[in-house]
Amino acid sequence: QHALNSCRDAHDNAKDEGTRAKKAAELEVLDKEHTDALAASETAAANMDTIDARIDGEWLRSNAKIIHSTKVTMLELAIGNERAHQIQHTALLQVEEQLKRMAPAEL
Repeated sequence: QHALNSCRDAHDNAKDEGTRAKKAAELEVLDKEHTDALAASETAAANMDTIDARIDGEWLRSNAKIIHSTKVTMLELAIGNERAHQIQHTALLQVEEQLKRMAPAEL
């Protein structure tokens, strides 16, 4: 009887130890999966940051080009406006000269 009880105890202990080992192995697998998922999440976040930085960079470059182009256009308009003003001024001077040369009777 004592030997039978010892065998049962040993069997129960072995069974409990097997269950604990199985649970520990399952926890280890779950822990590894969790660690892998966390690493994948961090990688995805880093990739998103990289994509955001690229988008921001492209947006800034695009805006810089637009601003530069606008400034060039404004400068060209200012130069064109100054030339037109000079032409107008020269034309007025020429008209004044012609008027001075005309005889009073022609006026």
